[in-house]
Amino acid sequence: MELDECASEGGDMSVDGLSLAGSDDLPITPDYLNTLTFLQVKRCSSCSHSSNEYNPLKQGSFKASAKFPCWPWLHGTHISPSGNFCRICEWTFGLANFNMKYSTVAEMQNAQQKSATETEEFLACAKKTIELVNNGRFKAPRSKAARESIAT
Repeated sequence: MELDECASEGGDMSVDGLSLAGSDDLPITPDYLNTLTFLQVKRCSSCSHSSNEYNPLKQGSFKASAKFPCWPWLHGTHISPSGNFCRICEWTFGLANFNMKYSTVAEMQNAQQKSATETEEFLACAKKTIELVNNGRFKAPRSKAARESIAT
């Protein structure tokens, strides 16, 4: 299954040629995700991806694995995410310098609701963020202090 099929309900953050289901280096299959019990499912307010979608990351601390089988969420776990934003949107906010224009991801999300151009630009940057992680060019920070340093 291609990532763009998984993201058909949300924003267009597909990565060409990225097949997540059944690859040799990824033990996660559609059947595996179907067996998970989700206490809660969230949809990112910024990119519209759901917390129960396939994890698109192939490298780094949050790569797809039994520990992170689903779309990486900013807070909580894959079975019980909390908050309104996914981890990829947080990284994109800092890496693409949206923090120079907006003080928080929530403020940026409000601007996205008013401007299709702003949304398209952000989704293109989020797609590039996934590619940078998967190519090993961006090491995702795990600590709160490290994540905050991206945004400054």
